[in-house]
Amino acid sequence: MKKSKLLVIIVLTTIFIVLMFGLFTENISPYISVSDLKTDNTQNKNLQVFGQVLLDTIYFDNDSGVTTFDLTDGKQSISVMHTGRINNLEHSTEVVAIGEYISGVFKAQKVLVKCPSKYQELIPEGD
Repeated sequence: MKKSKLLVIIVLTTIFIVLMFGLFTENISPYISVSDLKTDNTQNKNLQVFGQVLLDTIYFDNDSGVTTFDLTDGKQSISVMHTGRINNLEHSTEVVAIGEYISGVFKAQKVLVKCPSKYQELIPEGD
């Protein structure tokens, strides 16, 4: 094989690897607590924030279709906004909100709800 063809193959392979690395790192979202979100410089970045929902803050606006609630880690709290209803939010033990923290509000594209009833073992009535 000629040196020029080998050089072209190496250059194209290198470009492909660099592009793929850039794609993957752009879509990686770190998993952090509410306190870390508020203390770190995490504005406008794709993040996964975990915590507990403050039940008295859950609100669904029928007109806009937006659900809002506050998320806490026991030390600090943030407001979360999500377009659409979130099932079992009021029964959750922990919530993971995936999105961006913009101007003091976490705008979640996805909200994952961990509900204890799904993981509890069924107890037979005779016991």
